[in-house]
Amino acid sequence: MKRATMIAGLFILVLAFSLSGCGFSPEKTDGIGNVTLVMGSGAKTIQPADASITVTGYSVTGTGPAGATLSSTAQTSTTFTISNLSAGDWTLTVNGNDTTGTTIATGSVAVTIIAGTTVYAGVTLAPFSGAGVTGTFTMAANWTAPLVVTQVSGTITPVGGTEQSFSATISGSTANYSIATLAAGSYIVLLNATESGGETFRSIYALRVYKNLVSPLSIAFVKADFMKPTAMPTFTPGAGTYEGTQAVTITSTSPGVSIRYTTDGSSPTATTGTIYEVPVSVTSTKTLKAIAYRTGWTTSSVASAAYIINGNGGITVTNPWNPTITFSGQQSPIAYGSSMTVTATVTSLPDSYAWYLDGTQIAGATSATVTLGGSAFIGSHVVTLIVAKGTSLASEQFGFTVEAPPTNVLYNTDFSTNPNWDTNNSSRYHWDSSTKTYYTENYTNSGNWATTTVNYSGGSFQYTVDVMPTERDTGDVCFGLFDQNRNSNSNIGEKAYVLLGGYSPVVYLIAVSQTGSVCESTKGTMQVNKWHSITVTYDAITKKISIEVKRDGQSVLSWSGIISGGFSSSLDYLGVSMNGSWSTSGRFEKAFIDNVKLSSPVTLSLLEQNRVGSHPSVRTLIIPQVF
Repeated sequence: MKRATMIAGLFILVLAFSLSGCGFSPEKTDGIGNVTLVMGSGAKTIQPADASITVTGYSVTGTGPAGATLSSTAQTSTTFTISNLSAGDWTLTVNGNDTTGTTIATGSVAVTIIAGTTVYAGVTLAPFSGAGVTGTFTMAANWTAPLVVTQVSGTITPVGGTEQSFSATISGSTANYSIATLAAGSYIVLLNATESGGETFRSIYALRVYKNLVSPLSIAFVKADFMKPTAMPTFTPGAGTYEGTQAVTITSTSPGVSIRYTTDGSSPTATTGTIYEVPVSVTSTKTLKAIAYRTGWTTSSVASAAYIINGNGGITVTNPWNPTITFSGQQSPIAYGSSMTVTATVTSLPDSYAWYLDGTQIAGATSATVTLGGSAFIGSHVVTLIVAKGTSLASEQFGFTVEAPPTNVLYNTDFSTNPNWDTNNSSRYHWDSSTKTYYTENYTNSGNWATTTVNYSGGSFQYTVDVMPTERDTGDVCFGLFDQNRNSNSNIGEKAYVLLGGYSPVVYLIAVSQTGSVCESTKGTMQVNKWHSITVTYDAITKKISIEVKRDGQSVLSWSGIISGGFSSSLDYLGVSMNGSWSTSGRFEKAFIDNVKLSSPVTLSLLEQNRVGSHPSVRTLIIPQVF
């Protein structure tokens, strides 16, 4: 049985006793005492408005030694004394009531009364629950053009219970949902919204349901960068028990901000509360709340600190756990592939931490610190932290964006002029002045190539090329990036090239990493006298390589895979190679090449490319008879 000194939240909880009577037969007529209770304060999450869950009165009951009982004793002060308790072991139950007298929170504490002495104890209230005790959860979402949301759904999961799904009703640019039969307690709410383009927004929250009260969630779906956050204010001296008046200063580390505060337990906003100018004089037990705000920045979370002045003993009853969560170390934007370490500060230490990125829990992130970024895709992200203390939950969010790194174009030609590629067989590989394209003639085991030197220094890359085979047999057209060997044989050197095979008219990607790992895509179909627009992309962060081939505007091959080991900085040659092709001697494949572009670094998220040119579905190309 817990007794003596106890701590709840930020307070040292005290129980005091004196001699009197209580309406029952005491175990000892000279062994009686009294008890004093001081109430704490709370902060935010999805829950009823502050006024609805504000405890304005308390009722105390208890059971003691030899069947002694304490009848319900009503209290309104934040510090109160209960007299006439007989010496021995007691269990006291404290119910917190709202302005209508409805019990919205409850808690209990076990103490031992010792005649003639002061005993210290404490109790923490939690949302009132029990059979048939229910409340309401509502969700109202909105959005503005050009965003169009087609579906809003989610799940509601009680602590230690089974999730239930819900679907909101959409009308115009709003979505609404309500459930009036949720048992009082704590839940996790996962919200999914799908836009007309197929992109899904995900967000996750902690929900608290109180008896006969509405816990509303109001959310706006947007596609925009996040505003810079304002740091939550801090109090000096901090919350605690003091012997005399305290002059409390309130500051924020964010520059150029204004601060508003309250002393009545309500939460200030950018337009309500007292503007902070000089230290606040705290002469009696009360709770300070403050926010920092600045035009164009997001308003800070509400900071809260409870001060007990001249505490003389008794029970301090802390209202339902409702901490304030703030973050440090977050950055926005960050470059793709980089990372940041974010630390959460919770005003009342939780039992556990769970971090979520875009609504999905981050594996292994179970402390106050999390590392974010890395392979996160380019665009906007939302990070949610859900903390738990017992069965109570609280949550907070912040946003960040990932930006693409600058893209350097290493090579770009539309062959309007002679590119003067280096070749060891100019009769089979050369610029064709009549078509303004590059002509290639591949045949079995030719050992021939035509390339240009590019300054690839490692990392992500993307190249694009248009190819039109004009004659096919058993030879292959092999175009791509090669190391100094300029060899399309998969057993020699690094490479990442596209093969257009004439014998069985197919097109596919072959890549060999710096560690010798071979990656080969599935095959698409190839047609003679048709332009094939080819894009090959490699992401150095994820080691993912992909190919997209289109003909007449339609995709004939779309594939991606992981190339183990990745590429070094040796891929310095871009062009055509014909080493190691499997075909019969003297059998040819002929093709024209156009619109070659190589960029680095790039990422797989950059799907739309600014190419130098593209071929229409129908194009007349006059092919000379003699080369």
